[in-house]
Amino acid sequence: AALRDFVMRGQRLTARLEAFRKPVIAAVNGLAFGGGCEITEAVPLAVASDRALFAKPEIKLAMPPTFGGTQRLPRLAGRKRALELLLTGETFS
Repeated sequence: AALRDFVMRGQRLTARLEAFRKPVIAAVNGLAFGGGCEITEAVPLAVASDRALFAKPEIKLAMPPTFGGTQRLPRLAGRKRALELLLTGETFS
């Protein structure tokens, strides 16, 4: 029940960020892994410092991304790059 609630809250958050009427900017100055990465995918602009690292590590835990990243990432990075990131869990900047 706790995991389901967490997933539902994350899905609501990213959906609200995506639908927000004013531009939302994400600033990343460190790690944005999993849900943090999915939040940056849901906003119109993400600004990353030189120290920022992103990853979709869920595959390494035998879990799917659950906040909508499997739909958003291909639109942002292209289908092949999205599959690579989703299926390897590698970090990127």
